[in-house]
This record gives sequence, structure tokens and C-alpha cells, in this order.
Amino acid sequence: MPSTAQGDPTLALITRLLTYYGYSIMLIFGNIGNIFNIILFLQKKLRKISCNNYFLVTALTNIIALNVGISTLIHAESEPSDITATYCKIDGYIMNVCLQVSRYLIVIACFDRYAMCSTNAFIRKFSRVRIARRYVIPCVVFIWMVVPIHVPILITVQNSTCTFVDKGAFYNSIYGLLLIGILPPGLMFVFSLLIFHNLKLRQHRRQIHPLVTGQLGTPIHDTQRLKTKDQQVFAMLLVQVFAYVASSTPYTITLLYVVLKSIGTVEKTVWNVSTTTFILFVTDMLRFVCPFTSFYLFLFVSQLYRREMVLIIRKILHYSRLLLHPPHIDNLDRAGSQQHHSST
Repeated sequence: MPSTAQGDPTLALITRLLTYYGYSIMLIFGNIGNIFNIILFLQKKLRKISCNNYFLVTALTNIIALNVGISTLIHAESEPSDITATYCKIDGYIMNVCLQVSRYLIVIACFDRYAMCSTNAFIRKFSRVRIARRYVIPCVVFIWMVVPIHVPILITVQNSTCTFVDKGAFYNSIYGLLLIGILPPGLMFVFSLLIFHNLKLRQHRRQIHPLVTGQLGTPIHDTQRLKTKDQQVFAMLLVQVFAYVASSTPYTITLLYVVLKSIGTVEKTVWNVSTTTFILFVTDMLRFVCPFTSFYLFLFVSQLYRREMVLIIRKILHYSRLLLHPPHIDNLDRAGSQQHHSST
């Protein structure tokens, strides 16, 4: 929301600064990070892991959400008169779809890791790359193109601000509270606990049957390498879960307050209008934390990811040198110098 919707001059100034500088930093570094995520997860070595296919699509939706959401917010701050009902409907719908697809693909990635280490052979089939690409990802995208259809229907413009009013505001608050604030982190937490439980069972079985490794024809060092890769992918997933829970909790608390206030359960004087508007702005800003930070979190927790990143940078530098100094030009220069020496 633009700072013109803020009644308090000090909070309006802070809102304006956060919009211009905070959102700009998120947009720049978020785009850089997600582009690198796409490049890295397109590598053959990483594409063979089903969970990484969810990370790849998440990076794509993050780029759309960042550019559609943040760039329009910055433009709305500088030119609030340009905000129209059509602008609000298109922007709100696209941003909602992309952010929800990103969130729920992280949830699916948690289930994918749970399935991979499950003792049930039928559940383990879910962690196949083919299942992720052909069925799960298209289904998640389709579902979240349908569910938030209320956004373009109910959203409107008031005081140069995209907003929901009356029953539409109450419905959207319930939608955000349940499907953004409670369900995704709740499912992430449950699946994470199940993953830890299955990993403990697997470790216990290995202690009882230490010779199982290698009995199926897989060399021990290959098995260890696959185990290390899976552990690092799991660490990448966990740090995403932590970032989402940490950034969505303030949003959930604020939405809960708004819902309780609308039905008269809490005193309306707990926060005044200006404070409530500013808190909503800040917690709304936190929606972009995961799309903005995922690449940097992956670099921090995963040695495999850092190693692949170094290889990509080396390839880029190599191709850059080839563009600046093509081999045929170097050969011509070398041949010319040799001819010159022979003539002398």
C-alpha cells in the first residue's frame, strides 16, 4: 500500500523509505538469486533429484512474484493516481498465484523428502522425478490458479490503495489466515517431524544390519555420496521451511488480530488505525523474504550447491574469454606473427 494511505506523518515517511529502498534491494538481489537458482537447478546433476525440480519451479514463480509485486508497489508509491481497479485485480491475482505456488511447492518438497526415506515402497514412489514433473507440479499450479479466484472478483480501489472491503475483507483475511498463515507452516512442521522419524528408523536399521549397504550391487562409496547429497538437499529444504515460518508468523498474528477485531472479539483500541496500517505493511513486506533469500540460504547450508555454483561461474568466465578472444582470431594472429618471422 502507498504511504498516502498512512495517516501518521512519521509512519508515512518510514513506509515510503521501506518501499523505495527495502523493496528495491529485495527486487535486485532476489532477481539475481533466483536467476542463479534456475541456472543451477537446470544442471543435469541436480535435476536428477525430485526435490530440486520443486525448487526450480519455485525459483521461476519467485521471479514473477518479485517483479509483478514489488515493481508495481514501487510504481504505486511514486504514482498513486495510476492505481486502477484493473491494475489491482491483475496484480493481486498474479502475485497471489505465484506466491501460493511457491509456498505449497515447498510443502510438497517436504512430503517428497518424507516419501524418499519412508519404509513404505508405495509412498517412496512419490519421490520420483517423473512423478514430480508430470503430475505434482502441474496439479499444484492448476489448483492455485483456481483457488484465489476471489482476488480479482473482490479486490477494489480506495484512496489509491488496492484493498478488500466489507465481507470481501473478512473472507480474504480468513483465506490468508488459513491458507497462508496456518496450513503451509503446519504441514511443513509435520512433514519435517516425519522425516526425522524416518531417518532415525533408517539409521537404526543400518546399525542392526550393517552389511545391507552394497548387497544390492551399489558400491559403498556411491551409496555414501548419494546419502551426502540427500542430506544436503534436506538441509536446503529445512532452511527454506525455517525462513517461511519465521517470515509468516508475524503476518499470521496480524491477520488473526484483524479477524478478531472485525468480529468484535478484541478491543478496537489495542492498535490505532495508523499503527495497524503500518504493521500490515511491514508483515505484508515479509511475504517476499523467502523469494528474496532462497539462493543465499542455499549457498549458506549446502556444500554441493556452492560447488555447483563455482562450476557455473567458471563456465561463464570461460565462455566470456572465448567471446572476447575467439580461437580463430588468436590462430590468425599467431600465423601472421610466424609468417613475419619467417620473412625476416
